Amino acid sequence: MVDYQINLAKTVTSTPEQRRKFYNGMILYLAVCAAGMVYVAYLASSNVMEAYSASRQRGRMVKAVTSSSDFSKTFYKDPDKAYEELKLYAADLALLKTAFAQRTHFLPVLNQLFANFPEDVAVENLEASAANNNIAFGLVGPGKSVKAQQEAWGQNAELNGLVHSIKQVKSESKTVGGQPVYFVRFECILK
Repeated sequence: MVDYQINLAKTVTSTPEQRRKFYNGMILYLAVCAAGMVYVAYLASSNVMEAYSASRQRGRMVKAVTSSSDFSKTFYKDPDKAYEELKLYAADLALLKTAFAQRTHFLPVLNQLFANFPEDVAVENLEASAANNNIAFGLVGPGKSVKAQQEAWGQNAELNGLVHSIKQVKSESKTVGGQPVYFVRFECILK
């Protein structure tokens, strides 16, 4: 004879509809987790590929620089030393830039002085001095042509931006072949 007969599983068992809902929910949960894992794997692989590509590109750049200059691979292993050397190079470049800025540039002035030059006037005894920052030259030709060239210099805005003054130092007139010819000496002081 049995004193107690208790069926605990009778109340725990779910109905077939409840089991179907639970089963479908678990399938949906597993599908979402699988999709998430695939997405994370994609991101991880793309990051690894980008890092690999960047490493290869850096290697090519280091190889190109070391083959075209005297830098060794140790230059890239110690970035602090590399930055110090780059600062020294930058300082050297700044000194060169100031030295080039202080240099006297004669070519633009000569170009403007003798642009549209009259055919009957010749240049004589051209001297350029960087120490005195001037150009001295003589013109030989008819008086009208020399005077016209002086007026053209006065109206040339680009030339006037490059020089302080163009002054006549000396002039003399001679007769050559029965025609009067002027010998005029000019001094052009550069800015």
